[in-house]
This record gives sequence, C-alpha cells and structure tokens, in this order.
Amino acid sequence: MKNTNDAPGENFLSGGKTPFVVKLSISQFGNCVTDPTVTQEVKHEKHLGDDSGKWDQYKIRPYRLEPVEKAFRSVRDVTKFIWQPQPDGTWRQNRRAHRSPWERGYGLSNQDEVEILKIEVAQAEEEAFAVLDEHIVSKWDEIVEEAKEVHNGTFRPELYPSADAIRGKWKVKFTSQPVVSSKHLETGIKALYGDAIDQMVAEKFGQAEEKVWDQLIAPMSHLAETLVDPEKKFKDSLVDNVKAIMNAIPDLNYGNSAALNEARATLQQFTEIDPQDLRDMPMIRKQTAMRAQAVAAKFTQSKRILKIQNEGDDQ
Repeated sequence: MKNTNDAPGENFLSGGKTPFVVKLSISQFGNCVTDPTVTQEVKHEKHLGDDSGKWDQYKIRPYRLEPVEKAFRSVRDVTKFIWQPQPDGTWRQNRRAHRSPWERGYGLSNQDEVEILKIEVAQAEEEAFAVLDEHIVSKWDEIVEEAKEVHNGTFRPELYPSADAIRGKWKVKFTSQPVVSSKHLETGIKALYGDAIDQMVAEKFGQAEEKVWDQLIAPMSHLAETLVDPEKKFKDSLVDNVKAIMNAIPDLNYGNSAALNEARATLQQFTEIDPQDLRDMPMIRKQTAMRAQAVAAKFTQSKRILKIQNEGDDQ
C-alpha cells in the first residue's frame, strides 16, 4: 500500500487472490472563464490567436485556491504507491498510472488492499473538504465581493452561485472492479463465461493502451512542430517531456505490449539530444524535426491499428 517498498508475496494469477482495477477521479471547480466579448471577429480584426481571452478572467483569485488544490492532490496521492501485478506473476509499484493530474486509474491490487485503500481515500477526502470549507465556502461572500472589485465592469453574477453550489463542484469518485482470468473459474462456468471474461479483460488493456499512444504522440508532434520552424524558440522541456513519457512507459504498459516496448526504444534516441545543439546547429535541428515527424506518424498509425483491432473485438 501507500509508502511501502515490500511487494506482495502472492503470484496474482495463482496465489488465490483476485486483483482489482481501481480508479480514482477528482472533479474540481473550473476557475478560468473565456471572456465572451472576445469574439472571432475581434480576434481577426486585432490579429489575435484562437486562445485569446481564454485566460483573461479568473473567477476566484488563484491564491485562494492553492490550499484547496494541495489538499485534493493529497487525495490523489493516496493511490501513488499501489502495487501492480504483471502478466508474468511478478509485482511492480504503480507510480505513474494516471492520465491527468486529477485522475488515476488501472492500478491493480488485491481485495484486502482495495478495502484499506477505500478507507484511506475517504479519510483524505474528508480532510480535503474541510480545507475547502475553511478557505472557500466559509469565505464565499468575501470572495464574491473581491471578484466584484477585481473585475469591476466585467463582473458576471451568473458565475458566482451559492457557496453550497460551489462546494458541489468538487467531487471524489473511487471505483474498483475485479479482474479475473477464466482459469480461476470452475470448468462448467468457464465453458459458459470464460471466453467473454477474457475478452473483457483484453478490451480493458486495449483501451488503456490507446490512451498511452495518445501520451506518446503529443510530445513527439510538439517536438516536430517546434523544430521545423528554424526561428522558433523553445525551452529544454521540449526534450525533457519526451524523456519523461519514455520513462513512464514501463508503468503504463499494463498488457506488456511489444509495440509500446518498441516505441520506448525509439524514443531513446531523442532523449540523448542536447537541447542546446538543436539551437546552435541548424542541420541537427532539421534532421531531428524530420525524424520526430516520422515517429509521430508511426505512433499515430500504431494507435489507429490498435483502435481498429479493439473495435473489431467488440463486434
């Protein structure tokens, strides 16, 4: 469980315990609002980008939300150290099983640990809502008055409902689902339901793999789009983001996909590039941009093939 370094001793395929898929998702208050006065006509006239106005208005001053966001991150972090069983029966700590900062999923654990995890999530959730009540709900009238002063003529009353309505914007949802293999079932049951269960499990892994491909495609596409413009400036994070997703692949590759393992090897060549060389050496920059474009296209094709296979399995 949380903050432990000792892997469970049982082989999850033969040790008599059923592994579970657990998912923790957190919904929160959206603090940014698009300014409705920045129309497409205004953007065109003033030569503004499509995102212009998107960050012009915060409903609540960001400093007020900082302790609340920190508290709900603590709820999320409860799942940080779940042990994840592997297809070969071994276990590995699941440190990166999430698709966004506010959602974690597909961490596997046995039923006893799931029950403990539910209690830990509930405790962290209670503490987070206490922080929310202290910093937002109890001070809502003060916050609204502050917003009126800050936004002046652009204040929009419809964005500031009651304190209870605002509190309802934060939600924590914890779900768990057993993952069983047909080999765990009696022969008669297996004959009736075994293939369907195995197919359901395969579909879950296939859907998870599709999302991993999305996470691989994004930084490679961004790398290619940035480097193809010889005048465009960039930060070292352009390369660091590729390295981060490459390092995360082993923890995201739940089905031990050969294609994802191959993708990790492909990304390795980009993590060895010095960002400063890309700035100083136009030829290296151009070559890297071309390679990144090719890899992004290859990853997109791999996802497309997987999606077709997954949709075929649903038929």
